[in-house]
Amino acid sequence: MKSTIMKKVFSLFLLAFFLMGGPLAARDQTPFEGRWFAPDSPWNVPVGDSPVMQYSEKAVQAFIASNRSINMNWNVWTPAVIYADSRTDKKTDVFLSGKFKVEWTLRDVPVNQNLIDYVYYRIKHNDTDGKVCLYDAAKEGFYSFWQIGTDASRNGITATTGGFSPLAGPGWSSLKKAFETSKGFVATPSLGPAAGASFCGGLIRPHEMKSGHIDHALAIHWPINLVRGWKARRSIMQYPATGTDGKATDTEISIPYGARLQLDPSLTDEKMRGMGFNEADLVIAHALQTYGGYIVDTTPGPLVISFENALGKGKSVYGATMPWPPAISKHFRFVGPPPEVPLDTAHSVGTPVPN
Repeated sequence: MKSTIMKKVFSLFLLAFFLMGGPLAARDQTPFEGRWFAPDSPWNVPVGDSPVMQYSEKAVQAFIASNRSINMNWNVWTPAVIYADSRTDKKTDVFLSGKFKVEWTLRDVPVNQNLIDYVYYRIKHNDTDGKVCLYDAAKEGFYSFWQIGTDASRNGITATTGGFSPLAGPGWSSLKKAFETSKGFVATPSLGPAAGASFCGGLIRPHEMKSGHIDHALAIHWPINLVRGWKARRSIMQYPATGTDGKATDTEISIPYGARLQLDPSLTDEKMRGMGFNEADLVIAHALQTYGGYIVDTTPGPLVISFENALGKGKSVYGATMPWPPAISKHFRFVGPPPEVPLDTAHSVGTPVPN
């Protein structure tokens, strides 16, 4: 085991020299703090008068009955946000493997020191997800990678899946797009989580918490045995979701992927403080009241709210209570989807080249 880890570290060291031309050194990032994705993106549309869904009450009751906690995900297994520029940063091909019938390569992806540093962090903390949201200023869009790592034999970065989503797009992909290769018709790689969203969508970022305002919907992970899977046969997805990996078959108490969770907007700050909320919690709660959050992925246990990976500094950076007081759960509800807009197709997200 130790030998395997050393080989990985050595591989990373060599890769760093190959890509960066010298020793590792910390480099400051220039965050893009503007609003991510188009104004009519599902991420950016307030709940407004969307109706409460028929499945809402029983689904929330099932969550409460399961005694699940409400956790904040900010140190591992949540996307790291890296800012790059393919006009100035070195570029490499990213090899995508697994999960699909063919292997893929994304061409000319900018790779800078911060991305390499994150790969080191992932290995050190045994983060088996290795999610990355990589913003390319030159291309004005976001790469999403899952299980990012290195392959010394290829002199580059590898990932299990990934894609590119334009800043001006919806931040959700259509996984129904398929096309013919020498190995038959295959689905295009996912932009991120099982629902078909970009890993960049819905993340709570440090500057938002500092400003006291989150101006978009949140990315939510719901317990896997309470999210409908393919065996549920009906209503397994709700716009904007295009995929599922849920396990539930009982549609009376489970939710479809893409379900839109809202915190009752009539719940006052005074009542939430009485439950134990601090000021950081209220910032997150206000976003859930105004924009809601989409179920983009599942967890084996609690409900999880996704933050930009704080690389071990989550509590000090974000300040939210961990976990949230369980009393808040009875104020959850599921509401109708936002107005539909065309989702990113394989062409618009920069289809990888089959190997």
